[in-house]
Amino acid sequence: MSATLPPGFQLDAPAPAAPNAPAAALPPGFRLDAPAEGLPGPRRTWGDVPADMMQNLPVSAQRFYGGVVEAIMDPLETIKNFADLAAGGLRAGARAVLPRGFTDALDRLDNPETTARISGIANAVGGEYAKNYGSVEGIRDKIATDPVGFASDMSLLLTGGGAAAAKAGAVRTAGGLRTAARYTDPLTPVIAPIAAAGRGAAAAVGVVQDMSDPMARAYREAAAGQGPAIVSALRDPNAVFVPGSRPLTSELAAGAGSAEFAAFARMGEERLASELAARQAEQSVARQSYLGQVAGAPANPVTGRRGALEVAEEARGARASAAYRQAETGVVQSDATIERILERPSARQALQWAESVAKEKDQAFTIQQATPGGPAVDYTVRDLDRVQKALRDYVKENPQGLGIEQRNAILSTRADLLSWLDSRAPAYKAAREGFAQESGPINRMAVGREIQNALTNPLTGEASRATAFATATENAPRTIKRATGESRFSYLSDVLQPAEIKIVQDVARDLRRADNARDMISAGRRGDVPDISRAATEAATGLGPQVSLLNRAYTVANNIYRRLEGKVNRETAERIARDLMDPQATAFQLDRALRQEAGRAKVRARVQAPFDATAAALRNPASRVGAQIGNAMNPYEDPFTVNAFAP
Repeated sequence: MSATLPPGFQLDAPAPAAPNAPAAALPPGFRLDAPAEGLPGPRRTWGDVPADMMQNLPVSAQRFYGGVVEAIMDPLETIKNFADLAAGGLRAGARAVLPRGFTDALDRLDNPETTARISGIANAVGGEYAKNYGSVEGIRDKIATDPVGFASDMSLLLTGGGAAAAKAGAVRTAGGLRTAARYTDPLTPVIAPIAAAGRGAAAAVGVVQDMSDPMARAYREAAAGQGPAIVSALRDPNAVFVPGSRPLTSELAAGAGSAEFAAFARMGEERLASELAARQAEQSVARQSYLGQVAGAPANPVTGRRGALEVAEEARGARASAAYRQAETGVVQSDATIERILERPSARQALQWAESVAKEKDQAFTIQQATPGGPAVDYTVRDLDRVQKALRDYVKENPQGLGIEQRNAILSTRADLLSWLDSRAPAYKAAREGFAQESGPINRMAVGREIQNALTNPLTGEASRATAFATATENAPRTIKRATGESRFSYLSDVLQPAEIKIVQDVARDLRRADNARDMISAGRRGDVPDISRAATEAATGLGPQVSLLNRAYTVANNIYRRLEGKVNRETAERIARDLMDPQATAFQLDRALRQEAGRAKVRARVQAPFDATAAALRNPASRVGAQIGNAMNPYEDPFTVNAFAP
C-alpha cells in the first residue's frame, strides 16, 4: 500500500486545502502548504488607472490630509521624524564614503535602539519612494492607488525645479514650473477657502464696525481714498481768495481733485437750499465789493446817486475846463519848428478839420500859411490845441485804415506839436498835466467798472459770469479802449496799479474754483456718491447699513425725502448737511473717520492674520513633507495586487 504513495506523502499529513485538485495539475515546485503571498497578482494596465484613481481617491485624500493634520497637531513628532530621516541619510552617506572602521565606531557610540529606529525610517522611506518611482509600473500603480500623494510628490518636484531654474537664470521656465507646482499641489484647494475665510472674517468685523457709525463710513467712501488731501484742502488757511467770499466745502473738495466728495458735499449743501443760496449770494457780493476797490462806488440808477467814477469825471471836467479856458486865450509866435510840423501831410489835413470846427462854433481861425522869409505869425493856443485833437481823433477813428508805421508817424507828429506848444505856453502845459493826473484814477475806475460789468449778470445781478470776466481780462486792449476811449494801452498793468491787478487776479481765481467745482460735481454725480439721507436712515434704525451707502443715481435730498415719505431721520440728515456746509466741521468729521478707519484696519488685520498665517504655512512645501514621510513609513497596500488567497 505504501509503495503506491508518492514519495514524502504521509497518512498523518494535514489535509490539503484543495483535496480534489489532482497533483499533476499543480505547477512545478508548487506546494499546497506554500504561503499565500507567493501567488502572483493580476497585472494593472494603463487603461485601469482612471477607474482605480476614482475608486482610491477618497482613501488617498484621507491619508494625505490626515497626515497633514497629524503633522500640524503633533509638530514634535514631525520634527523627530525629520531628524531621524536626516540622520539616516547622513549615516548612509557616511558608510558610502568613509572607511569601515569609522562607520563602525559611529555605530558603537550610538544607542542600538536609536540606530535601529533611524535606519528603519530611512530604509522605509527610501524603499517606498524607490518602489513608487523606480519603474514605469511603480509610477502607474502610485497614480492609481494614491493620486493625491502622487500630485503632492509632483508638486514638490516642480517646486524644486522652479527654484533651480530661477537660480540658473531661466526666469520664464521657473515661472512655468512654479505655476505647475501650484496647480498640482493638493493643498491649493484648501488654501483658497482658508484665505477667503480670513477675508470674510475681516469683512464681517468691518460690517459690525460700520453698523456702529454709518456716518463715518459715508465720509470715508465719499473721500474715495483722497481723505488726507481733502482734509488739507478744507483746512488751507489761504483758501479764501476774495475777502468775505467763504468757499463752500464742495468747492474746496473739488480743488483737492475729489469729484466724489465734491458731489457728496453738494448734496448736503443742496439739502439746506436757502443757506446754500445765501452763501452763493454772499460770494457774489464779496466779489463785487472786492472789485469795487478798483471800480469805485457804483452809481445808483434808482436814486440817481452818482458813482465814484461819475463824481471824479465831473470834478476833472470842471477843473480842466477852467484851466483850458485860461490857457486857450494865450498867443504863441510861430517859428521854423512849428512851421515844419504844420507842413506835414497829416498836420495839413488836421488844419482843415480844426478850421471847420472853428467855423462850426462861429469862431475865427488864426493859423494861416506863413510867408517864407516873412514876419512871424501869431497863433492862438486854442487853434493849435484843435490841431492836436484833430490828429488824435484821426488815429482813433481810423484804426483799420492806417498801417502801423503810418499810425506811429501821425502820433509822432502830434507828440512834436504838443511838445512845442508846452514849451511856448506854460499855462497850457499845466492844464494838460492836471488833466492827465486826474485821468489816472478815472481810467482805473473805468477799467474796473468795465471788468465788473463783464462779471455781473445783467438779469440777476450776480457776479458769476466767469467766462465773460475771463474774456475781459484777457483781451485787455479792447477792455481799456471800451472803458477809456484810449487805444494806446496794451495791458491792464498799463492802467491799473499792482494792488488793483492782484484784486482782479484774486477774483479770477475765485471764479475758476467755483467753475471747476461745478464740473467736478457733475462728474461726481455720474459716479458712486454716498447718499446722506440713506445713511441717516440707517443710523436712526440702529441696525446698521442695510444696503450699500453708495447710491448709483445721484438724487438731491429733497427728492429722496419725497420718495421715502418721511422714513428718513431728518434731524440726523440735517446735522450731516450742516457739517458739510462748514468746511472746518467737515474736515473734523472726515479726519475722525480716517483715524477711526486706521484703528479699525488694525483690528481687521489681527482677525485676518491667523487665516493668512495658516494659508502661508500650507503654501510652504514643508507642510506636505511631514505627511508624505508619514505615509511612506506606513505604505498603502494596493488592493488591486493583493493576493486573493491571502488569509
